[in-house]
Amino acid sequence: MYGARRTTAHDTESSYTAQSSIDARLEKATVTGDLLDGVGDTVTFRPLETGRRRISTIALSLVSTGLGGGYVLWLVDNGLGARDKYEQFGAIAIIMVTLVVTVEVIRFALVMAMSLTTALARKPIPLHARPGMNVALLITFVPKSEDIAVLERTLVAANRIRHRGPGVFDVYVLDEGDPEQPDRVRKLVATVDARPGNRVRYLSRGGRPEYHQKKGPFETRTKFGNINAGLDMIRADPDLPRYDVVMGIDPDHEPMPEFGERMLGYFNDPDVAYVAGPQAYANAVDNVVAKLAESQQFVFHSLIQTAANAHGAPMLVGTSYALRMGVLTEIGGIQPSITEDMATSFAILPQRNPATGHSWKGVYTPDLLAHGEGPASWGDFYKQQNRWARGAIEHMLFGPFWRQLLGMWRTPARIVHYLLLMAFYPVMGTVWLLGAANVGVFAWFGVSGAVVSPDSWFLFYGWSSVSQMALYTWVRRHNVSPYETTNSWGVYGMFMSVVTAPVYANALIKCLLRRPVGFDVTPKGSKSRGDSWFTFRLNLMWLVFYIGVGALTTARGYAAPATLAWPVFGALISAAPMLVWRLNPIWMAWSARRKPVRSTVVEVIERAQERAC
Repeated sequence: MYGARRTTAHDTESSYTAQSSIDARLEKATVTGDLLDGVGDTVTFRPLETGRRRISTIALSLVSTGLGGGYVLWLVDNGLGARDKYEQFGAIAIIMVTLVVTVEVIRFALVMAMSLTTALARKPIPLHARPGMNVALLITFVPKSEDIAVLERTLVAANRIRHRGPGVFDVYVLDEGDPEQPDRVRKLVATVDARPGNRVRYLSRGGRPEYHQKKGPFETRTKFGNINAGLDMIRADPDLPRYDVVMGIDPDHEPMPEFGERMLGYFNDPDVAYVAGPQAYANAVDNVVAKLAESQQFVFHSLIQTAANAHGAPMLVGTSYALRMGVLTEIGGIQPSITEDMATSFAILPQRNPATGHSWKGVYTPDLLAHGEGPASWGDFYKQQNRWARGAIEHMLFGPFWRQLLGMWRTPARIVHYLLLMAFYPVMGTVWLLGAANVGVFAWFGVSGAVVSPDSWFLFYGWSSVSQMALYTWVRRHNVSPYETTNSWGVYGMFMSVVTAPVYANALIKCLLRRPVGFDVTPKGSKSRGDSWFTFRLNLMWLVFYIGVGALTTARGYAAPATLAWPVFGALISAAPMLVWRLNPIWMAWSARRKPVRSTVVEVIERAQERAC
């Protein structure tokens, strides 16, 4: 019934008409297949692909890993053995060699990680949920940063979520409060609750000092503090149901009617602690930054999370999830962190189910069941990425990360998975800083970390890069998002990952310096502000640095095409977001001329009826 629809040439030109958008959303919401009755309730998985496609993917993974490893070995064997360099420059030469080797080993580790996740990718077989389950859907809302019109769309959609009776499905808005309009959200909730469908309720910790602590589970001005306060109020109210499962979405994530029925069935398995879903940005169709950010998410939501299914350890994603209430109570609620979803995953995975003695496990479903809004400006995007990077790095360096990893000793695959996954932000930041140190030291001393023929380097590095690009492009067909063009190669995502490296480097430095960090909500809807030159202050700093390095290299007589390549590349990376920002009006005007006319809902229905006839 919900098999994959074959893409036609027509889709490339009209992928965002009303009809194709509806088709794409339904297709992406049902990629795991038809719901089955829970005969044998243990969750089972199947590979994302089978047959010749799977063989081709494994072969590409092996080739990519082999060429990447071969390049590193070649560089060490041929490029780092110039003994006269060490005799002449001493410690400086050793530092440069260390920088080059470190960067290349890190890059190879990332390639190997992607190859491994591609080979392990699994999707769950969906089950009908058992009847009688009580579910609470929580939606946090911060009026100062989030648009109430966006919340209204989400609530209307949540009111229509399908759920298998006779249990209840209640929607809760957890309002952080607006002193200027204290009753605005409450009135909206009452209006939506009057519609037929799921019950919609209102809760707020405003004016409750016990729920506004400086630290702890009810920390003020944090998402986790708001959720924990809401859960505590629900538990304390004897007139409210006792819920079996807590679900959650962000206020900008409009859920589909299938949201409940396609996630809750996995809890038939008594060892499933949580279910996570993917994230996609519907405004990627019309907004440049959202389009770039949407493409960047591909590897995590389409490959890494599905690979984690192989050992029951996907990361909880706060924009679309379901959590067993008993487990949440056991760990003391949503964990205090600016990346509370990640921290909650780590608190759960080392624990065991007391009823069965098995380790708790998570399930990731690639069914896209809630459609959100991505960052609409570069400033919003930088805030989002900085918060994610700071949360991950803080948890690794100063949190309980290593103790929690040791707690997963029964499942070594989980340890390997999370070591590779959590290393992403600090590694990307470190590579950027090491690259800057490399060109800076060369500009002053004129000594490089590797002495090789440019032609040979280009040959070995080129083949390694081509194999990685081929693997990346090949697995793009598993993209969970319906908002990228059907023939996309993921170039936007690669671009965004590269230009965000300075943000990760900045986050790493601030973590090491123990600079305080707050919880920044990514602005939504009309609350999103535009960009200015101040938004790009970090980019401007790095641009000045690389221009200075290029000038110093030239002034000291070390300039050559090969030696200036990396300073020029660094300058282009630093300047790229600013160029995109300034050229955005031109791109939007050109895109508007190319975009096909959207069909009305009535026209969509009429065409569907014509095809049926």
